[in-house]
Amino acid sequence: MGTRFGHIAGKAKVEVGTELNYQLRQKDPRFPQNNNYTKWNAYITKRLFKNEWEAKFSVNDILNQNRGYQRNFNSYSFTETSYNTLKRFYMLTITYNFTKNGKPASFN
Repeated sequence: MGTRFGHIAGKAKVEVGTELNYQLRQKDPRFPQNNNYTKWNAYITKRLFKNEWEAKFSVNDILNQNRGYQRNFNSYSFTETSYNTLKRFYMLTITYNFTKNGKPASFN
C-alpha cells in the first residue's frame, strides 16, 4: 500500500494537483487472483473574482482500476471479500468563500 500526492499553484490563481494510491497484494495459494491496483485522482482549480469564487474540476480513478476488495488473515481464518465501489467519475465543484477580504478563512 502506498500513497503519493502533490500540487502546484501558479500566479494565475490556478492550482493543479494529483494523488496516486497503489494497493499491492502478495499472491497466496488460498487466493491466487492478482488484486493489485492503482487509483489515480487529479484536479485543476481556478480562483475567480478576488478569490471569492473557486471552480474545481476533478477526475477520480483516472485508470478505472478501483476495486472493492479486502483480504484478511489471522490464526484461524482466511477471508477475501469483494464489494461494489465507485469507478471513474468526474466532478465540477463551484465554491463561494464567505470572507470579507477574498482570502479563505484560516483555521488556527
